Amino acid sequence: MRKVILLLLVVVHVVPYIACADELNSHERCSGIWAVGAKSPYTGPDFIPTKITSPNGLASINASSEGLSFVGKKAPIQLKVLINPPLTEVLWAPDSRGFTINVSDGGLVGTWEAHVYSIDQDGNPIPHNIRKLIFPITNKFLKCEPKEVANFGITAWLNGSKEILIVAEVPPHSSCRNMGAIIGFQISVKSGKIIERISEKELRKKWKSYLGCRFEAE
Repeated sequence: MRKVILLLLVVVHVVPYIACADELNSHERCSGIWAVGAKSPYTGPDFIPTKITSPNGLASINASSEGLSFVGKKAPIQLKVLINPPLTEVLWAPDSRGFTINVSDGGLVGTWEAHVYSIDQDGNPIPHNIRKLIFPITNKFLKCEPKEVANFGITAWLNGSKEILIVAEVPPHSSCRNMGAIIGFQISVKSGKIIERISEKELRKKWKSYLGCRFEAE
């Protein structure tokens, strides 16, 4: 009886960690979770803090045990984003005038959110509230009972740092009738307006080269 109890304890405590590790390792073999060009600021199986340098080499996003900070010409600026080393990715704009951070507050399922920053003339990171822009649409897109919120992440910078491509995903929960469905948005960072709403079919066809391993075809 004692051996049976010990075996049950091993199953309860060890198996979830193995499953989680397998899930993470499968994504490590991909290029970016949400965005093909995104990089993790925490590396290796021990999630060692590192830095993601801008394309022009003049700035970086530095990781530490306290979170992420923007390092440019001035003193480092701590970024107000969630700390989750296994599931955090940074994507710089090609012209180095902006960056995004995709992060989950839990596991790969979510909840995922994206933080968007542009860099002003003084070299300071300026945050943009993307959630407020897309949630009125995604709230109608989700068919979930009880009510849930969409996962969303940045998958690409477009036209330098002028626009971004966002993918919103219905949480892959059984409580959602359209679980896992996605829609996209092409957004002007400067005006804070939606340029185009993109269907799942068009996302997977026209924008496939930007989508990370989260959206690999089954």
